[in-house]
Amino acid sequence: GRTGEIAELFAEAGLTDIEEFTLEVRSEYEDFDELWNGFLAGIGPAGAYAMALAPQHRTELRDRLRRRIGNPPAAFGLTAVARAATATRPPSQ
Repeated sequence: GRTGEIAELFAEAGLTDIEEFTLEVRSEYEDFDELWNGFLAGIGPAGAYAMALAPQHRTELRDRLRRRIGNPPAAFGLTAVARAATATRPPSQ
């Protein structure tokens, strides 16, 4: 989502003292196969999706992913960003 989106939702829900922040994590991979093996292990929703595909479609997904991240010839890293927020629920009246 965009910056401010979670804060807007919290405010609409009547929450106060809203603080929004960004979480960032970077994962390093020795090669593309290391990344792809996580999908083949069925890890998380993306891995479950990949493993539910027919073999031909899984191969197509692998090839599209490789192209999407620039066809890395060696070690590479990927960064993921998530938005988070904290807030206070006002006392009931």
